[in-house]
Amino acid sequence: KGGVDAIFISADVSVVADCKRVVETAIAHFGTINALVNAAATSARGSLVETSEDLFDQIFRTNVRGPFFLMQGVVA
Repeated sequence: KGGVDAIFISADVSVVADCKRVVETAIAHFGTINALVNAAATSARGSLVETSEDLFDQIFRTNVRGPFFLMQGVVA
């Protein structure tokens, strides 16, 4: 209805290969990407003292690396 075309792409944005696949799949389907919304994030929390290296890495991969590599793929 209304000429809307949408696809669902299951991915883990903390995985760079998934980010690349999302961009490639979207471009293959739509021909181009005109806008990107970086809305995936994790809100796992810990205090400065209690945050483990693993938790920090998980948060960084999801909230920083994922959006970065999605944006990189879109503008490339």
